[in-house]
Amino acid sequence: MLIAGTLVAEAQSQYFGQNKPRYKKFDFEVLQSPHIELYHYFDNRTVPDQLLVNTEHWYKLHQEVFKLAFIKPNPLIIYKNHPDFQETTAIGSTIGEGTGGVTEGLRTRVVMPVMYTHRQTDHVLGHELVHAFQYQTMTYGSDSTSLANIQNLPLFMVEGLAEYMSIGREDSHTAMWMRDAVQNDDIPTIEDLVTKQYKYFPYRWGQAFWAYTTATYGDDIIRPLFKETAIYGIEAAFKRIFKMDIGLFSAKFKKSLVDSYSPLKEGKEIEVRGSAIASKEDGGEMNLSPAISPDGKYVAYISSKNVLSIDIYIAEAATGKVIKRIPSSSFAGHVDSYSFIETAGSWSPDSKNLAIVVQSKGKNKLSIINAARGSNKIYTLKGVDSFTNPAWSPDGNTVVVSGLMEGFSDLYSFNLKTREVKNLTNDEYSDIQPSWSPDGRYVYFVSDRGDSEGRLEKASLSISRYEMSSGKIENFDIFKGADNFNPVADPSGKNIVFISDRDGFRNLYKYNIEEDKATQLTNFYTGVSGITMYSPAFSMAAETGELAYTYFFNGAYTIAKAGENDLLNIPVENEVNKIAGILPPFEWEEGRNLVQNNLEKEGLVSRTRTSVFNEKAYQGKFKLDYLANSGLGVSTSRFGTGLGGGITGLFSDMLNNNQLGGTLALNGEIQDFGGQFFYLNQTRPLQFGASVSHIPYQFFGGTDYDILDTLTNTGGIDYYNAVVNQRINRLFIDEVSVFAFRPFSKSKRIEAGTSMSFYNFSVREYPEYAQIAIDPSGYLYDYRPFAQDRPVKLDPSDFGLEPFRLNHVYGALVGDDATFGTVAPLNGYRYRFQVGQYFGTTSYTDLLMDLRKYQYVKPFTIAGRLLYNGRLNPQNLDFLNQINPLYLGFPWYMHGFYGNAFSKQAATGEITQSALMGEQLAVANFEVRLPFTGPEQIALIPFQYLPSDLNFYVDAGLVWSRERQIGETYGLQSFGNSLVNFKTDPIITTGLSLRINVLGYLILEPYMAVPFYNGGKKPVVTGMNFMIPGW
Repeated sequence: MLIAGTLVAEAQSQYFGQNKPRYKKFDFEVLQSPHIELYHYFDNRTVPDQLLVNTEHWYKLHQEVFKLAFIKPNPLIIYKNHPDFQETTAIGSTIGEGTGGVTEGLRTRVVMPVMYTHRQTDHVLGHELVHAFQYQTMTYGSDSTSLANIQNLPLFMVEGLAEYMSIGREDSHTAMWMRDAVQNDDIPTIEDLVTKQYKYFPYRWGQAFWAYTTATYGDDIIRPLFKETAIYGIEAAFKRIFKMDIGLFSAKFKKSLVDSYSPLKEGKEIEVRGSAIASKEDGGEMNLSPAISPDGKYVAYISSKNVLSIDIYIAEAATGKVIKRIPSSSFAGHVDSYSFIETAGSWSPDSKNLAIVVQSKGKNKLSIINAARGSNKIYTLKGVDSFTNPAWSPDGNTVVVSGLMEGFSDLYSFNLKTREVKNLTNDEYSDIQPSWSPDGRYVYFVSDRGDSEGRLEKASLSISRYEMSSGKIENFDIFKGADNFNPVADPSGKNIVFISDRDGFRNLYKYNIEEDKATQLTNFYTGVSGITMYSPAFSMAAETGELAYTYFFNGAYTIAKAGENDLLNIPVENEVNKIAGILPPFEWEEGRNLVQNNLEKEGLVSRTRTSVFNEKAYQGKFKLDYLANSGLGVSTSRFGTGLGGGITGLFSDMLNNNQLGGTLALNGEIQDFGGQFFYLNQTRPLQFGASVSHIPYQFFGGTDYDILDTLTNTGGIDYYNAVVNQRINRLFIDEVSVFAFRPFSKSKRIEAGTSMSFYNFSVREYPEYAQIAIDPSGYLYDYRPFAQDRPVKLDPSDFGLEPFRLNHVYGALVGDDATFGTVAPLNGYRYRFQVGQYFGTTSYTDLLMDLRKYQYVKPFTIAGRLLYNGRLNPQNLDFLNQINPLYLGFPWYMHGFYGNAFSKQAATGEITQSALMGEQLAVANFEVRLPFTGPEQIALIPFQYLPSDLNFYVDAGLVWSRERQIGETYGLQSFGNSLVNFKTDPIITTGLSLRINVLGYLILEPYMAVPFYNGGKKPVVTGMNFMIPGW
């Protein structure tokens, strides 16, 4: 994955927001080769040395294509496993289970974990190093490009090139996607690949695009096409390079796919064998990781039926009827997620419990779920922080997993009674996807140990078995050269059922161990597959022999159940010919075939000796990550000449454990100069930092005039020569703060902090000579300026603007498990409990409770909020009310009492701002939200470019103080200096609104509101909220 860069870490003052917790402190060391600087924390040099050797190998391969040499060693940050990788500080954004690696653009840091197989790790390494070359090509490869040009490149070209150069054109998984598109006549144009990334996966389609392009024009086309697209955009680049527009190119690309794959349809099937249990028609495009119970009665699987989350479903195997849904949110708060992409659940022998892998406190753990009640129990496998693919033994006492420790994956057994953990295989090979024989004698698994001659990074995956009593390992020589996955012994124990791509199609096969013969059970044109080629895609009932498998067709994953009579039983030879797994065109047309030829070489292109590697301790030195300016502007007006501009900089160490950043800006006169600097330490689970700032604000101070002489009187209106004085007030806030926060999980954290703030004012009066017209009531009718005078500095205290100091200490407990839509949360919860003490010129105890709940009931979200904010035991609160009153009318509390909507009501003399201000505030909100436009999965009208929510709302609020008690009526000064009797009771508004996300930068909310206050219903008002996402 490629990202443009991380500018700042998560804001310490973030009101809500989910966490990226740090559970461990990693002690990194540095190992440097000629072109790579490796950051690692392995216990010995074995794995780091091999990683550097392999990275240097990829460097030589990619350099041939990009024709670029690294000026200095490129940083490579390696984590021991994926849970550790998800805690990385080098990348600021949250990392999901499906992210194999990231390359950021500021320093071209490659950040990735070791994977469960040598081949996976090497593929991700090669993929991410392509991104490093892409970034460096933009920065150093031409005088015409810079890092910003990467934004001109569509994602399918960027990620697709990384896939093509690290996998090549022989890829059964991507070929399955292409055949599916041919079968369903859903081949995108180049324009579709740019504009419909949500539908046409950039990795798979980008790889196919580059395979076609290079086979047609040669691999030497890669560098110029990449650079021309970055400079001129894709349409212009295609015309310059290919001498054709993207429409004609698209037609040729489609023809190549159709001509290559259509002949392969002969004799193939597209209908499921058996009966569908879960499909797109049931509401979920992704139905994955089927686990059928030993008695064949139930199937547990992962599905996207709920749209907003990936949940576990348990269904009747006979009918597909869902009898239990286990939401991802039902796990305890200390569980951050459960794994589903390259693992599956495993049933207990009595078909009552399901074992799955979850992630908690930075480690994988085993969760045993009671299928009937949904309750679960969590087990920790001591010494194995990362594992996958649990397999429950026939006697019910042991679970075997594929565990990853110190860069090697082995089979581990876990005794559920004694909690003993034992490494079974303990060697250099990769061992994944274990399953038991019916008698518990053997554990079958997938391994790269079948290829004894070449590099393990290039080895195909074969089926092996481990004998529990002796520890003997046996490898089966079936379909050598193909990738064989998901081995399961049938109830007799004589046969192994598995998935193989021996002919380029992914289908089910059965292998008779005694007779050494194989038969084909399915013959699909697309294939039996999960999300990745390593995803478990079928299981077998230990008692009945029935299968539950995942079938990929028409871009969706269907789970089907099949018995022995539903399947084929066609004998096949022990041969491999993966023609259907090649990306078109099948024949190379012209130019050099650099990439595929290099990938097919068994050995290393250039072996770098480990003796030249330089080992050194990690030193967290600050270096410049980012420096940018917002331009410079000059303006002039009656208030003087002003400048506008700013600069932002970010410094960090290589691991981003420490950040130092700042912004300086000027917007007006010299006194309008402001800035902020911060430091953030992310080394440990308890993160802390400090900031210092000087922030200027301008606000209008009022207007008055001095009459110089009378000119005339016309129609009862007097005309004068006068000096009109307009005042501009400025508030300067100087603040020093220290803060800390400690995430307990993805959804819960504590915060604490203290600050010292100094508030100062300045007032300037800008005199202007003008002819003015005034009616008898004092209203200014006309204003014609003719000269200006120099501004005059006034004493702020003459206008009640006294400087003051405000110190603050606070602590907070924050929870956020919400799933956010395009403009507002759709499901989950949020809460914040905060207590603080302000002291200084103003003092009070601050108490805040904010509770929010969202329930998605397709297609609606029912949302509710209860909020209380109190400034208790206040002293001299008037100082703070000058700049930050506790005001019920703010648009993040209620509709209808801010801006023009409030002004219309105030003009009637029925309400005043003071009626909405106080020392304590309570708010209750209720909304029914309907995604109106947006993603097809959730919106009423599929329209990606302007997503919106249509909302019915009811807002209720109450504000009070010691001077204005609840239930009492007080006379308040209203518009025109008249008094209005206002009762301190709940204020209510109800109505409709439409929240609109404008290009991801701005949220607009036009609304209509019916207010109720002071004992009655008021006229309908309309308004517009800006930059206020749904609460």
